[in-house]
Amino acid sequence: MFRLIYSCGLRPGEGREILRDNIDFETGAIRIINAKGKKERTVVVSDDMRERLLGYDEERREFAGINPYFFPSENGGVYTDKVIGQWFKNCWAAANPAVSEELLPGVRVYDLRHVFATTALTRWIESGANIKAKLAYLQAYMGHDSLNETLYYIHLLPETLLSNGNWDTLPEQEVL
Repeated sequence: MFRLIYSCGLRPGEGREILRDNIDFETGAIRIINAKGKKERTVVVSDDMRERLLGYDEERREFAGINPYFFPSENGGVYTDKVIGQWFKNCWAAANPAVSEELLPGVRVYDLRHVFATTALTRWIESGANIKAKLAYLQAYMGHDSLNETLYYIHLLPETLLSNGNWDTLPEQEVL
């Protein structure tokens, strides 16, 4: 679930509420329903993520049967934000065994969405891509209503990238 949330830039609720029938295992397209603002959109996963989803689907049928949710909880519904948040913190602590938990920076599942967006922006800046053209794709993929929602992620970039970006080509919007 965490890998899917990160690799598609999903909101945590979108990831945990995916319906199995909304995944096209041949194309890797996932229909996200009931997204923020009760909107729908389609995201497409990479080939390796599609293979992981296929493998997980075979396993989930063993323990979940015909449950409509792709990531069903023990009671048949979806996991709460609190539960997946705790799992994520446990994974973070397990990935950093040399650091005591009280010294680890705090993390949230939503941070995976931020990393997705800033990684895409960083890759585009470093490759010299036309950021103005690419932002529209990122906006649609992430399910943002406005470009300003997508521009929010620019302030998360390191200063060295911000100074190298071609920001004068952006539409006249306030960059936060």
